[in-house]
Amino acid sequence: MQKQRVLSQAAQMEKEQFQRILQVQRDAQEAELRKEQQRHEENMKHNVDLRGQISFNMEKRERERQQFLEDGAKQRYDLAKERRRIEEIKKTKIEGLRRAGVPNKYLAELESSKVDF
Repeated sequence: MQKQRVLSQAAQMEKEQFQRILQVQRDAQEAELRKEQQRHEENMKHNVDLRGQISFNMEKRERERQQFLEDGAKQRYDLAKERRRIEEIKKTKIEGLRRAGVPNKYLAELESSKVDF
């Protein structure tokens, strides 16, 4: 009986040890799964962040391009406006010179000259 009891206790201890080993393995596997899931979530968050940055940068470049085009159009408009103003001044001066009696041969060169800037 003593021998039977010792064998029974030994079997019970082996069973308990086996259960502990199984539990350690399950815990390690669960920890690994949690770790993998956390990595996956971090990768997804990083992916979303990158897509947001890409979208922001594309919108920024488009705004800057639009602003560049608008600035160019404004500069062309201002330049044309300034040319018209100078041409009007030139026309007024030539008319003033004509009224003052300056001969046309002296005004011809002035009339044909272009306004450059």
